[in-house]
Amino acid sequence: MIHLNVGETHQVALEENPSTGYQWEYEPTNLTHVSINKIHLPIERNVIGQTHEILFEITALQHGHEVITFKYCRAWEKDIEPINSKKITIKIK
Repeated sequence: MIHLNVGETHQVALEENPSTGYQWEYEPTNLTHVSINKIHLPIERNVIGQTHEILFEITALQHGHEVITFKYCRAWEKDIEPINSKKITIKIK
């Protein structure tokens, strides 16, 4: 569980490999207590198949809590389970 005060920000760093079609997405997308900004960090060298880090910058907007699930999947594969996932709970004071 992550504890934040209103206005505070927390970053979640995840590695992805866009050449495979997989990318990190999050659910639910209609969050009310936090906002999320997805930041693609620059790739050091442009090498095919290279992984790179994605930052999800989570900002607390109002008191309450959110449960967010990050899923590593291909956007077009709707009926296939993600190959990786990470669930976090954020409590905002």
